[in-house]
Amino acid sequence: HRQAPFEKYCALLPELVFQKMTGQRMAHQFVSVLVPQSHNGHVEGVIEALRARGVGAARYFVPHLAEQPFFQQTCVAGPLPVTEKIARRIIALPVYDTLTESEVDEICCAFREACAPQPRPRASRRRAVKQRPFGEVSPPPLF
Repeated sequence: HRQAPFEKYCALLPELVFQKMTGQRMAHQFVSVLVPQSHNGHVEGVIEALRARGVGAARYFVPHLAEQPFFQQTCVAGPLPVTEKIARRIIALPVYDTLTESEVDEICCAFREACAPQPRPRASRRRAVKQRPFGEVSPPPLF
């Protein structure tokens, strides 16, 4: 049931890398994707933008296994830079038995919009304030 929506996600988001199947089939309880590098640190904003469009995206594997309190107390883990990078960028897109092709289209469109480059706010063009010697009184503001 869920293989078709997964394949549709792959077709509509070809720039993303999806988990590769290593067995004969995969159980799709969610579709994990990495938000673009440009949105690293803004994953919650992407999720909120998706939710505003009615898409139930979520974070999974955060914190990653080595950061879980039980594992920190009972296991030894060295540096995990790749795991940490993935954990900062991974989200799960919805997949369920009744998900239609048109809904996958809408989800992919919403995901692309949420991950689109954001315009940077323009710097204000305020005039530089002239420094006055100590003790000199400034004129009253005009507004």
